Amino acid sequence: MRVLKILSICLIISFFVGCQSSKDVRDKHLKEKGETDITKPSALSIFTEDVTPLTTVTPESTGTTDVSTGKGMATAQEKQQAVKGESIPLQPIPLDKKFKSPSEFSPELAQIFSNVYFNYDRYDIGVADVPVLIKISQYLLQNPNMEILIEGHCDERGTREYNLVLGEQRSLSVRRFLVEQGVSPKRLYTVSYGKDNPVDPRSNEEAWAKNRRVEFKIAE
Repeated sequence: MRVLKILSICLIISFFVGCQSSKDVRDKHLKEKGETDITKPSALSIFTEDVTPLTTVTPESTGTTDVSTGKGMATAQEKQQAVKGESIPLQPIPLDKKFKSPSEFSPELAQIFSNVYFNYDRYDIGVADVPVLIKISQYLLQNPNMEILIEGHCDERGTREYNLVLGEQRSLSVRRFLVEQGVSPKRLYTVSYGKDNPVDPRSNEEAWAKNRRVEFKIAE
């Protein structure tokens, strides 16, 4: 009987050691890839610094429009930082600027600055949205004085705190993509509304797909 108890205790200890080892391997893998584990509350640090790497289409593969004056364009260092997923300091949203929906300016801008959508619990940019972001980046490069606000949104599932982080990750992913295409990060502001501003209040897959998005606002 005593032997069985000892064996039981050994099995329990082995189980917990194995779980911890698996977690350590996973964390090591994330660290080696430079990825942020957004399931942890510590990821709230992204509100002060863009630290989440993202692999997207590089500027060389998109035929980005060049601007002869260089005004409003990212520096070579900033583009490389974006491509490598390195930190790019965030710009505080200026209190003296008002940001409006593209449709309030013109139907043309509403068509160019269309929403970008995300899969459940993801913040990486899908292939279908790459042409949308390339069109936006080209327009911004051709209009170097334009500044935009990139809003991250989520569906209703998950805690408010988690979705605020996830929404910010989505806005940062879009920001990084635009910088890769040559747009200066000084023209790009980000904010997360988490699950607070759904476009469709229903609780079903169709509504959730609409709410997992990034919207754009343009400075007057």
